[in-house]
Amino acid sequence: MSLCDLRDGPDPRILGCILGLGLSGCAPAAPPPPVAPLPAPPSAAPAPVPTPPDAREVPDPGGGPPRLADAETAALRERCALLEAQSFAGVHDARVAVEEGYYADPRAQPDDAAALALALKAVARPPDGMPAADHAACVPIYQKRFARLLWELEPAEDAARDAVKACQQAAASAHGTSRPEDEPGAPPGAPFCRSARPVPAGLAELPYASTVADWDTDGWGCLGFRVRATQPFQLAYTSDARSFACVARFEPRHGGPTVELRLGGELDRGALRLDKEVARRRIELLAP
Repeated sequence: MSLCDLRDGPDPRILGCILGLGLSGCAPAAPPPPVAPLPAPPSAAPAPVPTPPDAREVPDPGGGPPRLADAETAALRERCALLEAQSFAGVHDARVAVEEGYYADPRAQPDDAAALALALKAVARPPDGMPAADHAACVPIYQKRFARLLWELEPAEDAARDAVKACQQAAASAHGTSRPEDEPGAPPGAPFCRSARPVPAGLAELPYASTVADWDTDGWGCLGFRVRATQPFQLAYTSDARSFACVARFEPRHGGPTVELRLGGELDRGALRLDKEVARRRIELLAP
């Protein structure tokens, strides 16, 4: 019989020969003593990457100018339709004013009065064909509507939403079109890139102008992702064996609890299922 004749199945002696265990003549011998696993090379086990501080969800405090009553909403639809085009232009001008003021000094106390004046200027004159009585009734409703819209405006949120959407797409691409194990920061066989350090490390550093070094880390390097503009938000990426999440946090203009936006994906029977909607919540950061 040939030593390499597998017959009805692999003979333990043959396996011993193949694996080079040094068995004399491949004769049965006592099993070798247990061998301790070799330590992983330093590059294979980087230090754990911290995730954003733990937080708990808190109720939205509400506040701000009152919302339109149902009767006022109906009046806008029934009596103020001719002013809508002008109101859109006014909201645009007001929005630009708020965003310019915010990015000039994100920590300054918000003052929406000048922006509100711009919006009201757009509807100050009645359009052709609009009865004067309707115009007089509509302007106060628009003033109330504008005040609420401006109070809810968060330039940081607009930028943060764009960032988590781009981050989600980067994570999906790294999972679906490349091999994460070939990228820095992803352990062999990992379905998703490794968790990444938040940029910046804390909300107190906002607004933050990042550098290449901030993104040249395990997780971000694997994703091939970075934010080039000054950030009014913190961005983090976390992952485990079945899911990932892109998380942005920022402080709202008018104070109150921190806002957190989350968008990610998870494996469902081997297929990657991506979140379709950005999850938004107010949080309180807990001491580490």
